[in-house]
Amino acid sequence: MSLKGVIGNTISGNSCLAVNPTGQEVAYTAGATLVFYNPKAHKQTKFIVSENRRKLSCVTFSRDGRFIAAGETGRRPSILIWDAASGNLKAEISGHHDLTVQGLQFSPDGKLLASVGSLGDGKLCVWSWENKGLVASARVASNITSLSFSQDSQVLLTAGSKGHLKHWSVVSPSLSGKLQQLRGRKAV
Repeated sequence: MSLKGVIGNTISGNSCLAVNPTGQEVAYTAGATLVFYNPKAHKQTKFIVSENRRKLSCVTFSRDGRFIAAGETGRRPSILIWDAASGNLKAEISGHHDLTVQGLQFSPDGKLLASVGSLGDGKLCVWSWENKGLVASARVASNITSLSFSQDSQVLLTAGSKGHLKHWSVVSPSLSGKLQQLRGRKAV
């Protein structure tokens, strides 16, 4: 049986909607499903249903549009990365966030994926997603609502509640494979 359409959505913030930078489609969350929608055709074009069947809380496309990532809600959530064209699961990252993954962002080169947990989780992570390795992490005390990498993928900018605006140096993984501690600085 295949899914023909989805009525409604579970969009609860700006991170629940993503525009594919290479095409005319957007993706949004609807429970445990990512819905791909073409606004020009006014048509749902594709669906990716999480095998975990957990509600999805955020979504982002890689800059080249090849991959789409989504975070889960609840306790011990996973981050799921699919091939955007085929819908095949490429990676599942779990074990670091304790509560809902609230935001995701691929680096411009597509090699890194930043994730931030809900206020109760308080974790900011940078992943080498293809090998599921945690590159760097930090604790955050604010509710982060936006993530963005610099063009060279070496700086991560976070914005959120209570005037939170910080930039974080992202150091490429060392040859030793040691986890880097992110160090944030106020941007203003």
